[in-house]
Amino acid sequence: MSHLYDTTKPQFITAESTIRFDEEKRWFEDFLASNNIPLSLDSPAKNALNSMDKISKLLSGKIHSLSEEDVVSLIRDMVGLPFLIRVLNRTVIGGVPDWLIERLKECLKAPLPFAQPEKRTPERDKLWELICACIIRPYCPSIEFAEPDIRASFQNIQWGVACKTLNSQDPDQQVRLIVEGGKQLEKSNAEYGCITIEASRLIDHSKYWQLHANLANTYSASEVGAMLIQGLFSELKAMIDRLAERQLFARLAKDSKTGRERRKTRSLLFLAQTVTSKNREPVSFSVLVIPRFRPMDWIEEKFAEQFSDHAYRTLIHQIPV
Repeated sequence: MSHLYDTTKPQFITAESTIRFDEEKRWFEDFLASNNIPLSLDSPAKNALNSMDKISKLLSGKIHSLSEEDVVSLIRDMVGLPFLIRVLNRTVIGGVPDWLIERLKECLKAPLPFAQPEKRTPERDKLWELICACIIRPYCPSIEFAEPDIRASFQNIQWGVACKTLNSQDPDQQVRLIVEGGKQLEKSNAEYGCITIEASRLIDHSKYWQLHANLANTYSASEVGAMLIQGLFSELKAMIDRLAERQLFARLAKDSKTGRERRKTRSLLFLAQTVTSKNREPVSFSVLVIPRFRPMDWIEEKFAEQFSDHAYRTLIHQIPV
């Protein structure tokens, strides 16, 4: 396999976290109510909460009559929801940023989960942008929603963050979407840039639910967890390799038509999440991969390191009781 750059040893972080459904649901509903964000019975947010509730009841033995297809659909419904709740909780601990509430209202009009195979919508794109803005807020003193998607100041340098959610199973279409983010960065006034990619919709979530069920009686919970994380990492890494084979990294570094170099995309960050069970409780498993596709100086390394660190802290964050 020929790559423009070596992607065989990417940086990555993994996270495993129990979903405390009652606490997370209670805090989320209270937060929305206190900020005058409606949560009607047929709203996308309420539907996602209901799916999380059904998974919790299934694991506790309160319901038994769900088919495997129904279970996987529920998992797809709830993947990303605990992450969103934790992002919001962690963000407002230091005060509510002035851009958060109005943008959240817009995002909640569309289906929340990143894992259902539905069409790309502006609201779903904006939700990922909002999550990324919350992740970088602790280390970026000023944030605005501008070209490419987010503009932020870091170490007195203007950074651009292009935020992409992958919907299509077609690798060529995935490449086009990510390269579109690179083009946005080149057109922006940012000095440096990165592209964040949410890939949970491309994950085979049924595999991890079945894997846990098949292994739980043979291996310890920690051993099963390690196998699940390794499987999720391997699946995401294989997807990145397919993109590399289709010249993703070459196209991010140089315009294939004009030969003009593209210098602003300094790093890519791929995130994938799934949900399964552990000790009869729902648990989220997450992998963040940063493929090494070009040399990075210390400021670029620092930005990617900070994003990874704060993403990890968010993924494992627990709502205070």
